Amino acid sequence: MTTFYKNFIRLCHDRGIKPGPACDGIGVGRAAASKWARGVVPKDSTLLMVADFFGISTEYILEDHGEPEFYATASEKEIIRKFRALPEREKQIVRYILGVQK
Repeated sequence: MTTFYKNFIRLCHDRGIKPGPACDGIGVGRAAASKWARGVVPKDSTLLMVADFFGISTEYILEDHGEPEFYATASEKEIIRKFRALPEREKQIVRYILGVQK
């Protein structure tokens, strides 16, 4: 998997959109995501369109940013925020219900 494609997938995930609809929004057609998944790196003009769509630089989408520890959807991130705001006793209850050790 190319660095470009890893970043493309991460950007899609972070914004809560699937690759096909993202390609539609970029203006390249859904088949582009399949090509990118197979290792094809887009030409410069397409890279610029991808960067514009996500509001990033072309350099950013080509750079290796390492692997995130895990992905979380927007709703999962909201659950984490709410959990962190709980008093410690309530956190203990949630951990117990989920079977998670501290």
